[in-house]
Amino acid sequence: MKQRYYWIIGIFAYLFFVLANSPAAQVINLIDKQFKLPAKFYGVQGSVWSGQSDSILINNKTRLDNVRWSVNPFSLLLLRLSTDLDADIKQSRTVGTLIVYPNGSIEANSVRARLNAKDVQQMINMPFGQLDGEININLETLELAAGGIPKTSGQVKWRNAKLTLAEAVELGNIEINIAPEQNNMKAVISNKGGMINISGSATISEDKRYTLDITLKPEASASNNITQSLGMFARRLPNGTYQLKQNGNLKQFGL
Repeated sequence: MKQRYYWIIGIFAYLFFVLANSPAAQVINLIDKQFKLPAKFYGVQGSVWSGQSDSILINNKTRLDNVRWSVNPFSLLLLRLSTDLDADIKQSRTVGTLIVYPNGSIEANSVRARLNAKDVQQMINMPFGQLDGEININLETLELAAGGIPKTSGQVKWRNAKLTLAEAVELGNIEINIAPEQNNMKAVISNKGGMINISGSATISEDKRYTLDITLKPEASASNNITQSLGMFARRLPNGTYQLKQNGNLKQFGL
């Protein structure tokens, strides 16, 4: 049994080393002709083993610049392909490790990114208001699913968060902890130091339907206009807090 396993590893490793030393541009073009990749590569240099691309456009929407990759050869011993990646998104550096398994499933580990909130708003096609601040993304795992939602475990911190509608609302530092819950994804939301105290959760199902259950408490620093505007989209409770409950689908935001 062990001998058969070693033979499989040897054949897989040999085929990969032959492929890995080929020019990356040729291999990408070949794969694209066969499978119609959802991404377009520009300015590809180097090999599959270690190379770079000036830019990658994913689904004609998300653009990665200055992309570099390096394959970990020892991952082949576990019958998987592990690649360290780093790229620029909106001039902000993003790093992580991408793992491709023999069954075609894809997983990303240790994803780190720092983005401007305005850029994130453009990426998710948010139709109202204006976001400000800095968003730090720290994802331990990210399992990509075709047509569904990614299975994610990690944390997002939105520092100096601000939402401007008719008036600017300072939300302090927002923290979102994300983890799988059965077949859904759940995010627990809280903040510190804002005009409005935020606490609650959001749940996303496999078909991208979401449920929000958030409690909002105006602080003394919130103006009367801000407090009154909460009643336009949240229900006021007897204790002076506001409850926001909403259902919808992420598809309406282009996700």
